[in-house]
Formats: sequence, C-alpha cells, structure tokens
Amino acid sequence: MREESVGEAIASCFSLPLYRIDMIEVFSGRHGNADRAFVEACRIVEAVAPAVVWFDEIEMGLTAQTGEASHDLGRIFAFFLTWMQEKARGCSSRQPQTASICCRRR
Repeated sequence: MREESVGEAIASCFSLPLYRIDMIEVFSGRHGNADRAFVEACRIVEAVAPAVVWFDEIEMGLTAQTGEASHDLGRIFAFFLTWMQEKARGCSSRQPQTASICCRRR
C-alpha cells in the first residue's frame, strides 16, 4: 500500500482533511530558510486543525547532510520532536479505550 493511501485512509476514517508537508520542498530553498519554512508549515497545520498530517519524504529530512543543511536539520528535528510531543492526541492518548477503532493496533 502506498504511503499516500494510508494517509488518505486514516483521514477518511476520522473524516478529517489530509495535509502533506513535503520535506524536499522544505529543504529546496524556494520558501526561504528551511527551518523557518518547516516551522511555518507546522503553524499552518495547527491553524487548520483538526487534520491528519502526512510528512512526505521525512527520511530525507533525517539523513545526514553537510554544511548549512546540517544545521537546519538539527533545528528542524528538534522542533519536530517538541512539536509532536506537545500536539500528540488521539492515537497517542493515555486512555487507549477512548481511541477510535481505526487507530488501535494489536
């Protein structure tokens, strides 16, 4: 199953919109500094919440890079982990019995 299909299925299950953040686009430089572009994309997603977010090509953002990109990578990764921890709800609920059957895994 394609990654996109999984995201679409989850979004459909919860009747939520699906938003895609493309890490290649973030690092492309077309939207300015990579870490600022990533933070802005996350802020936009927060503004339209609730939604399902698909981080496309996230492995590209986590690969070792050199020079300026490696500094951006560190800041983006730190922001991402903090952001996910602060925003985690639903499937990561501490009360698994309240989670939808769609996101329970056995």
